Amino acid sequence: MRAWLLAATLTLWATSAMAQSSPAPSPARASDASPIVSENQNGQTFAVHVGADVTVQLQRNASAGTRWVVSAKPAFLGDPRQAEMALATPRPVVGAPSWQMFIFPVSAAGAGELAFEKQDRTGATLESFTITINAAAQ
Repeated sequence: MRAWLLAATLTLWATSAMAQSSPAPSPARASDASPIVSENQNGQTFAVHVGADVTVQLQRNASAGTRWVVSAKPAFLGDPRQAEMALATPRPVVGAPSWQMFIFPVSAAGAGELAFEKQDRTGATLESFTITINAAAQ
């Protein structure tokens, strides 16, 4: 009985904590100089400074077998760090979509397109996402 009460208490606590979390994650280093780009900004251009980061966050659904991959990256962007965070929901849901985040360091000045493809389990492209990055020295 005590174990059941403890489990119920933990479930209620986790549910309320998730309901209070933000729907879109924000990396701690993000600022005006380090933009956070989301899927509703497809096709836009972003100006950044060398030494900043460009964070791209896109929704995926791992249980449906979808994932985003980098399909084109300008040479002045370093290899991305990746992170994933669950979307905020009133309660935990198995198979719910999540944020797939790519954090690119800007290592030099330049301009170019950063492109992603959303792929299914077979590798077929379902969607694409492209932004243009203009990087300048500070």
